[in-house]
Amino acid sequence: ETPKVGKRAGQPVENHPLAWDLQQRLVKCVATNSRSKEMAQCAFRTFVRAYSTHPRELKPVFHPKRLHLGHLAQSFNLRDTPTMMGQSASKAEKVRRQKDAQVAAKNNEKKRSGSRTLHTGASKLKLIPTVKKRRI
Repeated sequence: ETPKVGKRAGQPVENHPLAWDLQQRLVKCVATNSRSKEMAQCAFRTFVRAYSTHPRELKPVFHPKRLHLGHLAQSFNLRDTPTMMGQSASKAEKVRRQKDAQVAAKNNEKKRSGSRTLHTGASKLKLIPTVKKRRI
């Protein structure tokens, strides 16, 4: 049942001027604060990924292609639907993960070699590996 609110009794809450004003203020707040916007976009993407992983039996109810992304973005107080969705997102994510794995592999290789590299501008100086002295 629709809540009764002052002069607007009987009108759905989402059409109430105060609810609309609050929604617009929250959207503006998220749009102007980069950290909040980043968090809202991350939450949006996470929700869409989770939504699309429902079991097959529930797909008639929770079908990802029937999800209105614009309305969902508005529920996260975003003005626009975030990018990096769908197949292009998974490709970009895969490329990013591969690059991260390559960087991690290089870092692990450097750690295993026992030597350290000192970066000074464009040149690199190789330092002699340090040897710990043992007490006898």
